[in-house]
Amino acid sequence: MINLTTDTTKLQTKLLEKKYFELHPSLQKIIQLFSVIYAPIDKNSFISCLSKTGALDENNKPWSTKTLSPQIDKLLKAGLLVQESRQGAECHPLLTEIATRHAIKTEQFEIQVIALEEKLPIRTHWNDDSRRIFHSLRQCIREIRIGFYRQDPNFINKQIEDYEKYGDSEEKIVIQNIFEQICNNPFDAHWLSILPQGLYESSISSILLNSTLKLSASEDAFTLLEEECSHSGKHCSDYLHLILTEQMLLRGCTEEAQESLERISHEYQDNAAVFWGLLCFLRGENEQAITYYTDALKKLKKATGKRQIYFDTMGGLFFILALLKDGSVQRLKEAEEYTSLMSRQSDHWLRFIYGRLKMVLQVHQGDITQKQFVLSAHISSLEEENSLQTLFCSLCLYWMDAEGAKKRLPNLLEPLYRRSLASGYHWLAMETAELLSRLKPSSKYQKEAEALREDSGIHSIVDLIRPQEAWEMCLNALANLQKQPQTSLKPESELRLAWFITFYPSRCVLQPKEQKVNAKGEWSKGRPIALKRLSSGLSEFDYITPQDMRVCSCIEVYSEGYYGKVDYTFGEKAISALIGHPLVFWEDTPTIRVEIVKGEPELLVKKEKLGRLTLEFSPKLPESQNILHIKETPTRIKVIEITAEHRRIAEIIGIDNKLNVPAIAEKQVLAAINAVSGIVTVHSDIGGGSEGAEEVPAQTLPHIHLLPANAGLKISLLSRPFAQGGPYYRPGTGGETVIAEIDGKRLQTRRNLSQEKQLAKNAVAACATLTQTEEQDGEWIIDDPEDCLELLLELQTLGNNVVIEWPQGEKLRVSHNADLKDFNLSIQRQQDWFAATGELKLNNDLVLDMQQLLELLEKTPSRFIPLGDGQFLALRDFQKINYSINNDNHFQRG
Repeated sequence: MINLTTDTTKLQTKLLEKKYFELHPSLQKIIQLFSVIYAPIDKNSFISCLSKTGALDENNKPWSTKTLSPQIDKLLKAGLLVQESRQGAECHPLLTEIATRHAIKTEQFEIQVIALEEKLPIRTHWNDDSRRIFHSLRQCIREIRIGFYRQDPNFINKQIEDYEKYGDSEEKIVIQNIFEQICNNPFDAHWLSILPQGLYESSISSILLNSTLKLSASEDAFTLLEEECSHSGKHCSDYLHLILTEQMLLRGCTEEAQESLERISHEYQDNAAVFWGLLCFLRGENEQAITYYTDALKKLKKATGKRQIYFDTMGGLFFILALLKDGSVQRLKEAEEYTSLMSRQSDHWLRFIYGRLKMVLQVHQGDITQKQFVLSAHISSLEEENSLQTLFCSLCLYWMDAEGAKKRLPNLLEPLYRRSLASGYHWLAMETAELLSRLKPSSKYQKEAEALREDSGIHSIVDLIRPQEAWEMCLNALANLQKQPQTSLKPESELRLAWFITFYPSRCVLQPKEQKVNAKGEWSKGRPIALKRLSSGLSEFDYITPQDMRVCSCIEVYSEGYYGKVDYTFGEKAISALIGHPLVFWEDTPTIRVEIVKGEPELLVKKEKLGRLTLEFSPKLPESQNILHIKETPTRIKVIEITAEHRRIAEIIGIDNKLNVPAIAEKQVLAAINAVSGIVTVHSDIGGGSEGAEEVPAQTLPHIHLLPANAGLKISLLSRPFAQGGPYYRPGTGGETVIAEIDGKRLQTRRNLSQEKQLAKNAVAACATLTQTEEQDGEWIIDDPEDCLELLLELQTLGNNVVIEWPQGEKLRVSHNADLKDFNLSIQRQQDWFAATGELKLNNDLVLDMQQLLELLEKTPSRFIPLGDGQFLALRDFQKINYSINNDNHFQRG
């Protein structure tokens, strides 16, 4: 959408307007018709419409292709029309409304609309002429504009309904943006004043709402609204008083806001209660604010007949803050319920903010895991989303991690502060300055915040929550921890975003797809999602994870036209953002999960024949790429981010990527190793430089990675020389000496390659399930869930001889083993029958009586009995136990 309020845009609009009114009336009609068509159109179709209007050229003759074509070329050259490659001409967007309004004034509008409807009609359903099928958003906007200029709200609503129900386009319609484009392009107070009440209110509120969100200047519209309400003009209404109240509060004018509220009629005060609550909250009257909000919500539920409903305006955000400020367990729980409700509404314009506030509330109630989501979540700039989202999400980060906020937020907030101040939104400017003063203590922002706050009497929300140390937050979370209900095995959402990857040596192609779960808990193949929606409409998706957001932030625009027509693609950093993502699959084999792991370049130092040494940099660096991806195994991609230091090392090694040196240069090689070991991982056959690197013992135990693969598991067998962390390798491969930086500390170890190989071989030999499954590059895929459970039992018997890891979280566990010695059977006489009772003791805390065991056995023919939450009971001597229970439960005295 074009920013209609910048000085440059206003100047350009005036120049276009001047050129337009200097044209001959016959050419003005051409511009008018283009503006009503509101889309690119070829010359033949245009002349067909133009002829239908009866328009004549300068010589009072009907237009022909021969006479029209040079005139269109002149108008294009003058900039009054614009044309993208391979498309027809259209009216310049800054001239569109001027020309259409002039068409109304000169009584040409209806003539042109009739011609347009005949020559370029909207497609209708074959069985229902009243149902319009729009093939693009632009086509729908054409009809909405016609309805607006005809002053027909019912017609406008019908177009919106048809577009949303039957339209072919995925672009979302935002009526406020369309109204602002019509009414503020340019703003004309006199023209606006002749609109009927409903359209007048919608137009003013649309202009001011978009001004708030994008911090564009809207003084003309605000002045008109203020005058209308102050002098009880013909359009003055209770609804406009609420719009004025909201604007006054955002501009830091609390006294004026109160005066506006007091002018609202008694019958409309129920609707005003939210704004009274907002006013009280900003003044620091928290309990009074909660009272207003609570009463308003009760009346809203009664009026609508809905229990699950919340305020639609931005004032609802401040009710959450008021409850958060109260801090009691009951109020925090209430706030979480409201934020949970609003964050699930995929089409709500404040959904994203409510979702972030929900995480903060959950941390305060004991769910400390939500803190990491707040810390890692993307914070959109003003250009990406809107002013409220940037401010509130920044506050959430500051409340959770003040030190991290100091690094991330100033570059986002300083433009927000400047724009808020320039556009007159002094409350936004004050809160932004307050937050910046905490992030940059020695800056000017504290004084500027005080100056903005001085006359308003507003209490800042920045200190609503005091940022805490990590340990303090954990202790408070423990203190507020409530007993959680038992988690359900059903996914929280019926939808999820999965990533499908096609691997090429030079690049990875990503395709995001929306998957839906069925009643059996199985996920669908997925429906592709357009990158444009993920780039500009993330608020539509209520199931997007913080990591998904980071991947979507890598979407780039690589061409742009007059109306925001853009093409989208993933930047090269998208693959890095997918590191560790649990839902990545191969595009050509969509049931196989792909593990994306972080890697780093390696310097390989090898002993060659005759004692010579070679230094090889791996991988070889391409000139244009800064991120490399290497297919390590059939299901794992290693991602390496190339830095300037890496390129410098590669340049020194040489274009052949291999440096040969004589044996006498060993000391110099060791010195070189010492110098670069903090930049790359070093594998060396000659040891390493000890300067600054702590020598630690090598770990030779096999590491067994277990990852979900459909209903089964993918097993990888790896070696990790450093117990403290660091890279994994295939057992027995690579150099004996490894030097790497781990958690900011340089470590060195000497591997026992032969022992690594032998221990890995022993581990595989001890697991019959692995020996019976085909191996592919150190990986095994086991599809049968029961075979997976057998493998887990086999791994358990290995004890401390292996390290078992679940990189994506533990999915299965054989938590208990039982055989006949654990089963106690008691037989008692009951008249002519004996009754048997029994129990299976698994440990001191878990005992299953015979009835429970019978019920569990009925659910599965397997010896692995599900206990819930991914845990299983393994029965040894399964047939004997099953026989004993089923045959000894009741039997007749003989």
